Amino acid sequence: STITYVYKEVNGNVYVHYVDTEGKTIKDDVTDEKAQPVDKDYDTVVDNRPQEIEFEGNTYELVPAGTYTAGEVDDQGHLKTTDPTTGKVIEGDKNVTYVYKLKEKPKGEVVITYVDEKGKEIQKPRQDTPNSPYDTPYNTTEEGEKPNTIKSEDGKTYKIVPKGDYPVGKVDENGHLEKSDPVTGQVTKPKSTITYVYKEVNGNVYVHYKDTEGNELKASVTDMDKEPVDSAYDTVTDNRPKEIEKDGKTYVLVPAGTYKVGEVDDQGHLTSSDATTGKVAEQDKNVTYIYKLKEEPTPDKPVEPTPDKPVNPTPGKPVDPTPDKPVEPTPDKP
Repeated sequence: STITYVYKEVNGNVYVHYVDTEGKTIKDDVTDEKAQPVDKDYDTVVDNRPQEIEFEGNTYELVPAGTYTAGEVDDQGHLKTTDPTTGKVIEGDKNVTYVYKLKEKPKGEVVITYVDEKGKEIQKPRQDTPNSPYDTPYNTTEEGEKPNTIKSEDGKTYKIVPKGDYPVGKVDENGHLEKSDPVTGQVTKPKSTITYVYKEVNGNVYVHYKDTEGNELKASVTDMDKEPVDSAYDTVTDNRPKEIEKDGKTYVLVPAGTYKVGEVDDQGHLTSSDATTGKVAEQDKNVTYIYKLKEEPTPDKPVEPTPDKPVNPTPGKPVDPTPDKPVEPTPDKP
């Protein structure tokens, strides 16, 4: 007689789950082992433990070891209350869970620098965009970020340069150093630096000397030569002579009044010209003083004495001398 017993193979499954720190599913479950023989080795770490997961437009990454709302997690990002990440298939199912957190987007800042034609910093850098996620838009041409003029701490004035090549490099029509980052765009790296280039603005002050007809009496004098804008100047102190010599003649400052050359104030200054004192400007300043021919005093002419006219005698008529009239004494007043 033959007795037969019937057996069936015992298999098992291994499933992997993916949740956030709150326990919310962020990815469909994956079957790591499907109906596999009991005691077969399995390893969910090798191919079913992604470092990152995309879900609803966000990126999630494995959490470090720690305790979260979902439970305690080991250094593999594995929820310890679930089955081990590696092991052997058993009869029935095994469930392995990995925990993820929302990945912070990388951040970067945008900084503006201001330099002269040689690359020397003339103003402290300005932060256009603070530490912000990548893809954040920025614009460094907004008001106050790209001024046309800058006054440095040492009192100098600078003006943004036109397009061209400078010692610091090539500059575009925005005054922007082309080798620096674009003036507008998006945050794409830890630090973006946009550089604008400026040149120092200087000015001159010239003093002129004319007569009342407008004729030049003396070569013009440079009171200020390529000095920084807003520097104080004073032509009265050292470039306003009281007298001028020309062609052997002396000229003196005129008093206030109206002359053929124009109106003159009490400094001898032609009011239609620039002020005698003030501040240097980007454009030249021209100050004019007016003079007249100095009048020399005329000496008094000496008076010549007139001699007595002789009396011609009349023939036959004697000339009676006129006797001196005696002086009668004045009696004392009692």
